[in-house]
Amino acid sequence: MLTELIQLRLWNLGTVFSGATLVAGCGAFSMMWGIGGTIGSPIAGIAMDILGHEGLTATLGLTFLALGIAAFLMPLSRSR
Repeated sequence: MLTELIQLRLWNLGTVFSGATLVAGCGAFSMMWGIGGTIGSPIAGIAMDILGHEGLTATLGLTFLALGIAAFLMPLSRSR
C-alpha cells in the first residue's frame, strides 16, 4: 500500500513540476525514502520489543498521524 502512495505522489509531482524543480522533488522523495527505511525499521523494532506485535501497528499509526498533521498544516496554495 505504501509503495502505491509513493508512486501516486511521484506522478503528481511530475504533473505539477518540470525541469530542475522536478529533479529536486524526486531527489527529496528518494532521500526521505532512504531515511524512512534506515530509521523506520529500528523504531518499529524497538516498539515491537516494548509493546509486542502491536508495536508495528502503533508505529504505522503514529507515522500516518504525523503525516496527516503535516499535510493539514501545509498551505493549500503555493506562491511562485
